[in-house]
Amino acid sequence: MELQLKELKQDELIDFWNLAFSNPNAEWTKWNGPYFHDKLPEKQAFINLNQDNKYLQNPLRKIIWVDNQMIGMVSAYDRYGISLL
Repeated sequence: MELQLKELKQDELIDFWNLAFSNPNAEWTKWNGPYFHDKLPEKQAFINLNQDNKYLQNPLRKIIWVDNQMIGMVSAYDRYGISLL
């Protein structure tokens, strides 16, 4: 088994949206704390390259790949605005 963490690329936007946001009742949404009020992005807005996308090539958000298959994402929060990466 090969595990990789990689930044999301432009040509992976649709696949990532389908994996992460296409199901509004996805299991991961049930684990959010009551302080999260995340609204899942609409597909067209997410893949629109004319808008800022906080997932695209962000060093604080990495896509999890196992055996060359996209399976999820991990992220970090930098509250001081100083990236250690």
